[in-house]
Amino acid sequence: MSTNVDVQDGLFNGSTGILKKIEYATAHDKRRIPHRCWIDFKNPLIGISKRTISKSYQNRKKINAEWTSIERVTKNINISRTGRLKGFEIIRNQLPLVAANGMTITKSQGSSIPCVVVSIKPFCNRFGKQRRKLSRELLYVACSRATSLKGLFIDGTFEPPVKPSFNDPVTLEMERLRSIPFSFSLKFIQTIGNQVWKLYFHNVQSFNAHSEDVACDKCALDR
Repeated sequence: MSTNVDVQDGLFNGSTGILKKIEYATAHDKRRIPHRCWIDFKNPLIGISKRTISKSYQNRKKINAEWTSIERVTKNINISRTGRLKGFEIIRNQLPLVAANGMTITKSQGSSIPCVVVSIKPFCNRFGKQRRKLSRELLYVACSRATSLKGLFIDGTFEPPVKPSFNDPVTLEMERLRSIPFSFSLKFIQTIGNQVWKLYFHNVQSFNAHSEDVACDKCALDR
């Protein structure tokens, strides 16, 4: 939910549920306009007052008693208080719902999500041109957001991406890095000896709070 409808009833901005049913109304131009949604919030305490009011309607329409109705909300948006648009306002009438955790693959980079649904279904853009298959890179980013295989779901028919070509720049760079030996050398301050000057820096403002940690640090106590 994107708007506070009834805070005491748990219907506030951020409440999340599963969309189960949409009821439509027919406009004068015969367009079907959604005017009510039925949401399963899972938590029985959310929408309990709302369900009590709509109980008879749900029984008559044979709608699940655990679903909560969400109607359209009308709000006035004041555009400007001064200037040429003074007193001008827009009236917005819409269902206070948005898709939860829906994002593009590019925006999901860096996220770790327990449950991920990756949509790979083909669709047409606004010009009527069908989208090409997802690239290897996009598939990797999308599927690797899930923290486990159990939490990864593929929406559509999965087709393995084409193998990279022999002159693929990323493949060539990885092969180059593998061919370069890397000698890892790490020295601790207490193993250097006393033949050099040793400088140890510490945040004085937090020294008292972490004095016990410093006392256990062999590097800090080495002379």
